[in-house]
Amino acid sequence: MRSMVARLRAAYPSVDAAAVEATVRVAYDSFRQARIRAYIPILVERRSRKALSAACPTAPGQAGALGT
Repeated sequence: MRSMVARLRAAYPSVDAAAVEATVRVAYDSFRQARIRAYIPILVERRSRKALSAACPTAPGQAGALGT
């Protein structure tokens, strides 16, 4: 989890570190009842990136998505 938080903090430097950690924690909690645990880390990272991108207007990769 620490390495994922570090990657996300580097990708979203304008987002507060505590907010990044909380986002990852919430994403992990959403998979608490999952039966197959092997894919949880990648699903958590994807869910966290989506949430952080929505919260951060200057998220990585967003400028190209808007056609600018």
